[in-house]
Amino acid sequence: MIPIHVRRNRLRKLCYGINFCSMVLLFAELCNYSVHNNGI
Repeated sequence: MIPIHVRRNRLRKLCYGINFCSMVLLFAELCNYSVHNNGI
């Protein structure tokens, strides 16, 4: 059996990873959008 606090820690790390990925994706989308708007 895995202790609950270890499981929670892993879950928190997973959540942080997902948040980071979504932030990176959002940033990439914004960059793409501004590039298209500027016609570069």
